[in-house]
Amino acid sequence: MALFKTQKSATDVRKEQDRYIGVNMPYDSVTGLPTREGMERFFETLPAGGAGYAYMTICMERFFQLYDLFGYDAGHLNVVAVADAIREDLHEDESVCRDMLDHFDILFRYHGENELLQRVEGLLKILSSIEITDRTSKYEYPRWFTCGVFEITGEGESFDDIRDMAELARKKARQQNSAFGFFKKDMREEINRMRKLMQDAGGAMQKQEFVPFFHPKYDLNTKRIVGADVLARWQHPDQGIVMPQVFIPMLEQNGQIIELDMYMLEQACKLVKKWTEREEMPVPLSVNISPLNIYKKGFIKRIIEITEKYQVPPCLIELEMSESAIMKNSRNISQRMRELSEEGFRVSVDNFGAGYLSLGLFQELPINLIKLDRSFLKDAKPEKSIAVIMENIIRAAHELGIMVVAEGIETQEHTELLNQTGCNFGMGFLFSKPMPLYEFERLTL
Repeated sequence: MALFKTQKSATDVRKEQDRYIGVNMPYDSVTGLPTREGMERFFETLPAGGAGYAYMTICMERFFQLYDLFGYDAGHLNVVAVADAIREDLHEDESVCRDMLDHFDILFRYHGENELLQRVEGLLKILSSIEITDRTSKYEYPRWFTCGVFEITGEGESFDDIRDMAELARKKARQQNSAFGFFKKDMREEINRMRKLMQDAGGAMQKQEFVPFFHPKYDLNTKRIVGADVLARWQHPDQGIVMPQVFIPMLEQNGQIIELDMYMLEQACKLVKKWTEREEMPVPLSVNISPLNIYKKGFIKRIIEITEKYQVPPCLIELEMSESAIMKNSRNISQRMRELSEEGFRVSVDNFGAGYLSLGLFQELPINLIKLDRSFLKDAKPEKSIAVIMENIIRAAHELGIMVVAEGIETQEHTELLNQTGCNFGMGFLFSKPMPLYEFERLTL
């Protein structure tokens, strides 16, 4: 008998799991599955440090678009269908948890490499066969799962290490357009590299190792540059250029993201002042603002002080906040947005479509621009449902007076699709990649 069975009530499932582990476990309210904390407690009960078990992490790719397409309730039903399919595949003494909104993690037993591969492939086949629909939509939702697997040795690995190594294997597989991947020994070097970077991140600001790169923003009709995102790159003395997706979480953890935001804003203002003094027409520059900064007392005062120091008109600075930050605390952030707008700054929302944020909320917010998450353009074609969602978002944004920029433009087909949908601006490798200042000035001046 599997540890979880869909024929049982949620209460029965929990009682059986609790009896096995001997503790009350925290559960996910949508699926009834344990959370990561519950999975960790289960792991701690395994004999021999979990030897003979494998840890699999599964990601529902395009998770948030599922909710955009079918709505909140139907989206939840589809998530429950995935959870039920996974626990139906479990054997006795195995467990599954919901880890983050779009991840499911599994601890299962295996005997030999062949059985392990068969379990992984079999489960992915089951998941891919799930009908993702609200039964009334005429569009088919593109199903896509990726997973990573770590074979537990029982040699003292912590739960966090095991989970991190499975996730690293998943990310490597995804980069190679594969549905799944196994953790390999040479990946440990990357784990060690990340830990070394974490140690070095603390002193990188003082050593001025962060430099601005510029990612041009193009008018999709005229193909002229109308602005740029100012992006941080870490020039590590030993490891070379380190990308934001690596160091941003580190700086958020140690709190130094607050100073990095202000440093990049200052670099942007210096550049605008230089262009103005040379009587060249400056283009607006966009700077990312971390949620930690938004909540910090004196945040707006400090931004004003920096722009006044360089005599930069606020309208030439766009302050970009992530959709996830707004979702977590829309009331407080909306107040900050209004204050920034009243001071003349432009406000934009990054990664729109990666979460549950509704365009209806923008009626209450002084938003100038939204940036569509790059996942919209992945495999997007005019006849597909994702393209329909994108077109509806752009139309609704325009009705609210909000401009739209699409990220991740890599093909001419993407450009043609965006022109059909009425998207205003675009960014992506088809036009240009993020570049150092001298290259950006060569394009714009």
